[in-house]
Amino acid sequence: MYISARTIHSFLRFLLFLQRNRAKATLTKNLQNMQSVTYKIFNNQNVTAFSTLRFSTSAPIEHDLPAQPYAGWNICPYSGENSKTIAKNRAELYQKSGTNPQNLIFPKQTHSSNVIKIDTCFLALDKEKQTKILNGVDGLITQIPDITLGIFTADCMAVFLFDPIQKAVGLVHSGWKGTVQRITEQAIRQMQMDYGTRPCDILTAVGPHISARNYEVGKEVIEAFASAGFDIRRISQSSDRPGHYLLSLSAAIRQSLVSVGVQRKNIQISRLCTYQHPERFFSARRLGAQSGRTLHCIRLNRH
Repeated sequence: MYISARTIHSFLRFLLFLQRNRAKATLTKNLQNMQSVTYKIFNNQNVTAFSTLRFSTSAPIEHDLPAQPYAGWNICPYSGENSKTIAKNRAELYQKSGTNPQNLIFPKQTHSSNVIKIDTCFLALDKEKQTKILNGVDGLITQIPDITLGIFTADCMAVFLFDPIQKAVGLVHSGWKGTVQRITEQAIRQMQMDYGTRPCDILTAVGPHISARNYEVGKEVIEAFASAGFDIRRISQSSDRPGHYLLSLSAAIRQSLVSVGVQRKNIQISRLCTYQHPERFFSARRLGAQSGRTLHCIRLNRH
């Protein structure tokens, strides 16, 4: 079988692309009896951060379950899941993660660049007003202990931010649209203004998301990143289909974080691919938009 030099060159470039964007591993372990993904970068810090798993890592999984869009552990009220199932799963979350039901706050995400601060004024509002404010928001920050910030994803990135000096946290939903709009940078700037955060102090983790090898996009997406100032050569690679590219969200978010002063050593990016592991994570690209969501949470601990 003849293989052209051009094909070999393209394959080697692709391997280099994957190696360059190879991310640090995350741990999968028990968090107070709840199977979840946690992050080494937050070890020995006064913060709790985790991402939920679709199915338990210890229980056997029926072979056809991962193909069912809502099978598994899902608490997203905007996913189309049955409300009774959502309530049951949410009660389990509160019990196993030590989360106060009144202190879990998550927005209704719209792939925007909107970030809001959760402060005492927000907490004093009734639930109806809080819900209205959270509509169309994709990033949250707070300095209040025991308040759990939540974000839902199904292939997009969840970006965890922790300032151990000023004792502040942030959590951002960043798909390709949010990344192009530099929503994580917006969250960091808001932490700077509101809390006096220095980007060089921030510890950052990026949760499980779709990997470059499974994320094919059109030319218009690549052009959007180029227009936003990203180094396209380091975040994308031509795919086998003409006019299509493999996009590394992790490489793009790393560029974004470094550009505002986050130190490379303070960035941990999960290598777990949501598309490749349907037994562990929900994937909109695999299951469709009407499917479950992974929940990501971060919380400042009081002690």
